[in-house]
Amino acid sequence: MPGDPVLVVDNTPVGLRLTRLLLAREGYDVRTAVSAEEALSALDQFRPKLILTDVQLPGIDGLEMTRRIKA
Repeated sequence: MPGDPVLVVDNTPVGLRLTRLLLAREGYDVRTAVSAEEALSALDQFRPKLILTDVQLPGIDGLEMTRRIKA
């Protein structure tokens, strides 16, 4: 729903910017992270209703990040 918080995780600047722009245009409260480590750190203070992540991230990949969040 518009206004809901969303976290977008992508290490590709163009993909990150485009996704943020499209979601913000629809009224979502969008935060971004360029790595899984940054996203996990952001979750200490930000509770999104949805996390959109690239699977192929440097370091911790998107699948491992998801496992850690679910744990």
